Amino acid sequence: MPRFFLSILLLVLSNFAFSQKSDSLLVKDMKGKVPAEYKESKIDSRKPISSQAKAAMMSAVLPGLGQAYNKSYWKLPLVYGGAVGFGAWIKFNHDQYTEIRNELIAKTDGDPSTEVNPRFANASEATLRSVRDNTRRNRDYSIILATVFYGLQIAEAAVDAHLKDFDVSDDISFRLEPTLIPTVNQKFVFGLKATASF
Repeated sequence: MPRFFLSILLLVLSNFAFSQKSDSLLVKDMKGKVPAEYKESKIDSRKPISSQAKAAMMSAVLPGLGQAYNKSYWKLPLVYGGAVGFGAWIKFNHDQYTEIRNELIAKTDGDPSTEVNPRFANASEATLRSVRDNTRRNRDYSIILATVFYGLQIAEAAVDAHLKDFDVSDDISFRLEPTLIPTVNQKFVFGLKATASF
């Protein structure tokens, strides 16, 4: 049965390989030669890297480097404080997990000469399994959140580079003002008037 599916798959894929046709105009005009105007061309086909992509790549290589590239130096302590905080949180959760895991192994190995931590002497095997699972889950969540933080600092560097040239002049404004609104029966109601000017 697997041979049948493999042969059908190869037959379908080989059909795609032969379905491409060569460009008859290109073959007739070029005849294997490259025209002189293409040989002498000094056009640089490489696109310059945008500042957004550069900031994102720099932040991906070294967290905080994209923020420094954008000259947002005040964000560096936030990035490195977050990195240190998440690193300490991951280490704390991992240390708790390994301590509980090793204690569970010591209790269930069947060797009476194995030393048991006095902190966990009264804990049952089921309790240790539950605590081990909880600490492993906490460690995994802290790793996931640290990865999200890493991605967010990359995205922040790219967005900050993108918005560097954003116009925030005084010509753009939005105001809320109290106002009186007339009703149908010649009375007034208090309201709020929103004014946007560009």
